[in-house]
Amino acid sequence: MTLSLKRPCDEDGPSGRAEGTRPFKRVCAEECPSLLTPVASEEDSTDSPVTSCSRSKPAPELVCGVEMKTHPPRHPSLYFDDGDITLRAESFIFRVHKNKLMKGCRFFEDMLGLKCSDATEKTEDSLSIDVGVIESSWDMTVWLAEIYSDKLVFIGFILRITVNLTLLLRSGYFKELVEGNGLKVAASLFHLADKWDLPEYFFQAKDILVNIFPDNYDEWVTRSPRITTAMAFRAIPICKQYCPHGLPAAYYTASLVHLEVIISGTRDEEGTLLTLSLEDQVAVLRGKLQHCLVRREHTYHGLRGDFTALFNRPHQGKGGLPCRARLSRMYYHLDTIFHYHQGCLDPLPESAVQRLFASVCSTCANMIKDELWIGTRSAWDCVPDMFGLQSWLHVRMDQREIDKLYGDSEEDPC
Repeated sequence: MTLSLKRPCDEDGPSGRAEGTRPFKRVCAEECPSLLTPVASEEDSTDSPVTSCSRSKPAPELVCGVEMKTHPPRHPSLYFDDGDITLRAESFIFRVHKNKLMKGCRFFEDMLGLKCSDATEKTEDSLSIDVGVIESSWDMTVWLAEIYSDKLVFIGFILRITVNLTLLLRSGYFKELVEGNGLKVAASLFHLADKWDLPEYFFQAKDILVNIFPDNYDEWVTRSPRITTAMAFRAIPICKQYCPHGLPAAYYTASLVHLEVIISGTRDEEGTLLTLSLEDQVAVLRGKLQHCLVRREHTYHGLRGDFTALFNRPHQGKGGLPCRARLSRMYYHLDTIFHYHQGCLDPLPESAVQRLFASVCSTCANMIKDELWIGTRSAWDCVPDMFGLQSWLHVRMDQREIDKLYGDSEEDPC
């Protein structure tokens, strides 16, 4: 049994035929009304040319029994019915507005200003351009989403909204992309910035990356639970090339996994294997070996009880033992409290904290809280040096040199 399919004359016009395929005769509904619906018949000729045009489930185009190349589907968020230009990529078809592209990016202003090129053809109601030869579908998606990201600003002016409109600048589909996979969006923006000389995309990508891997301890505490090992493995080569600001935090996250994962790699949510280069493996392993040292010398150095020397007489804890003895006992048991793969910034378990505060006097308990607060920030200052990056000042100086290549001339690296 064969399937007789129809291809009515529609609004796609000549662009409905894939490039590089043989021409074929169009069958119009006026000439043959019986082809308006698919008909399955065992008596159909197998060598008669048949085609199909279905929006819900596109079927392959056939010419003399040979399957032709079909169009990719419309992009779910970047296909506007009132658009006047069609961009064809490998995986999607985009239909957008020419004026929006020309105002949003000077590359499109230069390209569309020519009005005609070798890869451009006219359709019945728009200009059709094959962009698959210059960018991937993902990069083109990020590019167009960024151009359309300020769409809500115009809505705000129309409705005369008086709230801070800058909060709406990155709303919409672009915001969804960033929230869903910020690292891939940042990598794409870095790529576009380099390839098409768009420095504003570089700084936007840097902001996205630093938002994921911050260089501030308080921000790190808030965001670190959402950072996965796969994110760190993916971010390390990007940070080394474009954003040294995020490299210490990415290295730190990668150092929290077991040794075999550092060497053999890990997989992301899509099943893609992510591995570190030999140089990055050495840096991560170097930092992993220093977690215990930094924990003792900085994070929980206050548990040694050195501050008790300031007291006129030793303070007594519960059970009659001096508070310093209680603190020292926990300090020398840090290696049993924390596992080998835990980081130097990890907090004490809640049970250990309660046991500690219950065994010392109230004065020493308040003092140790301050010591732990100071210790964690001192340990954060050591993170770059753990991975061979010297200090946060050197990291910021490296970032400043890269920023200068993209037009940022600020002098203060701090």
